[in-house]
Amino acid sequence: MRYVAGRLFFALLFAVILFLSAGRWDLERVWVYLAVLVLAELLSAWVLHIRSPGLLTRRGQPGANTEPFDRIFMALWVLFALGTPVVAGVDLRMADHVLLPDWLVWPGLLIHFGSFAFATWAMVVNEHFELTVRIQFDRDHRVVSTGPYAFIRHPGYASAVFGAMACPLVLRSVWVIVPVAAVTFLFIGRIVMEERALRTGLAGYDEYTQKTRYRLLPGIW
Repeated sequence: MRYVAGRLFFALLFAVILFLSAGRWDLERVWVYLAVLVLAELLSAWVLHIRSPGLLTRRGQPGANTEPFDRIFMALWVLFALGTPVVAGVDLRMADHVLLPDWLVWPGLLIHFGSFAFATWAMVVNEHFELTVRIQFDRDHRVVSTGPYAFIRHPGYASAVFGAMACPLVLRSVWVIVPVAAVTFLFIGRIVMEERALRTGLAGYDEYTQKTRYRLLPGIW
């Protein structure tokens, strides 16, 4: 499966870049982070294989008529995502740097795994949960308002943001907060642009926004 292979390749690339940047391989918390990452990826793929095999296939490649802004987003996301292990590795290499408290590792792992579970729930519920932003005229695109979409309009992005936030907690790296913040603002920008496209091109989306008021975090935005 192309989607699963791509996700696992990215995890491997993340690990190689991090260890090379750190100049060492004996970083226990990094191995734990990577183990949870791979386990979560495989469990998510297994659930999708059972519940939504078609979506698992479609997420392996960009769809037709992808919004132009999303091509820019994808390029920037790859840049920031691969910049994260560089920053983490350099931070962990330094001898006199300040680490985040050790107890944050466990809530970080819980957030990390929970973000995958939440995203998988959203993908099971939403058959239109593709890799890129587009109005899926070829697939009778409709508004989905059940499952996590009853609480927030973009559960997939919420999962991505909180999953990224788990990285500095598990690795205990202060400086990783910088690329994570960049990724967060990048997703916020994508949400704004995507909603413009959905309001214009997807029937019923305006009504949905009146029912489900918050985009990313209930009670805040």
